[in-house]
Amino acid sequence: MMPRLKAEEQLGAIEATALAMGHYDKGTMRQKMRALRDAVSGDGRRAPGVKASPAQLGAVGIGVRMLPAPSEKVVSDV
Repeated sequence: MMPRLKAEEQLGAIEATALAMGHYDKGTMRQKMRALRDAVSGDGRRAPGVKASPAQLGAVGIGVRMLPAPSEKVVSDV
């Protein structure tokens, strides 16, 4: 995994240099800048959100307490 991350970082540095030096046409430059902005804001490749089960949380030392659901509505629920 580390060689892949290192390669991605190096490729990013090369593209940033080429972008800064004006080696791309205007359309490509806009596209690459948009991709960089998306990556910064977190719109890039994200792992799908998966909730951990109580067993998984317990395995990493996080205690989980299950509370029973209230049987009737209270004033704060209205």
